[in-house]
Amino acid sequence: MIYLVTSVGGMCMATLLYRSRLIPRPITILGVIGYPALLVGCILDMFNLADVTQGGLCKTLLEEV
Repeated sequence: MIYLVTSVGGMCMATLLYRSRLIPRPITILGVIGYPALLVGCILDMFNLADVTQGGLCKTLLEEV
């Protein structure tokens, strides 16, 4: 559940940093893309459809193939 709060806060922070141009755009784009992906992973983990631990999503995808 801590990843859920982290992903929402990170999305807000990455968006604000992107708009304010305080740090280079390529770095903020990683946050703008990465935090929503983390949020989707957290939601899938709540319904036991994926594992959000380190490498867990990759393991889940490899098991499906």
